[in-house]
Amino acid sequence: MSLLGKNKKKENIKKSRAKDKQVKHNIELVEEVEEKPIPLTSVSLEEENEGAQKQNGVRSDTNETSENIESVDVDEKIKRLEADVIIEHDKALRLLAEYDNYRRRTQSEYRHIIQQASERLILNILPVVDDFNRFFEQDFAGTDPGKILDGVELIHRKLMDVLTTEGLKPIDSLGKEFSAELHEAVAQIEDIKKPDGVVIIEVEKGFQLGDKIIRHPKVVVNKKSECEIEAQDE
Repeated sequence: MSLLGKNKKKENIKKSRAKDKQVKHNIELVEEVEEKPIPLTSVSLEEENEGAQKQNGVRSDTNETSENIESVDVDEKIKRLEADVIIEHDKALRLLAEYDNYRRRTQSEYRHIIQQASERLILNILPVVDDFNRFFEQDFAGTDPGKILDGVELIHRKLMDVLTTEGLKPIDSLGKEFSAELHEAVAQIEDIKKPDGVVIIEVEKGFQLGDKIIRHPKVVVNKKSECEIEAQDE
């Protein structure tokens, strides 16, 4: 081998050794960096704190906005409810006023109807009153009592015609079986010629207006002894 070749070989060996040293040094630096913890810088902490504060601020602002919105909604609801209460109160007052007017109007109409009915009845009875007045003005000296009685009966019949027109009907009780719902018994007597439990005397006549009894007849009822009843059964 020539001298030039030997020198070149030596240079290559030196370069290889130098490169190995550099690689080894780099590996040691890397291992040293990995073993040491990387400290948090004050800048990164401040940035994180600022970010958290901003986030909390956004949340706080959001909460305050929500609370404000809810407060506005509640106030509006209260105002609407108060307005509804006023409206309903006015309606109730109007209804009360209308009812009071209706009650007064109904009472007035009822009194008017009663007055009209009374006027009609009185106008129909007044001719009968006139007949009675003329009757009492007559001088019946020497007049046949039968004719006087006929005059009274005529006036009575005229009065009953007026009352019948108004819907009044007499209740016939004589000879009828006693009814506790219809009659009012004032006494009991025994009449062997008549059936037991029938009306034999009408003390006060009863009347009904339409289908309503306005006065129950007061009657005396026949009450036979048990001996009489047994004798009739035999």
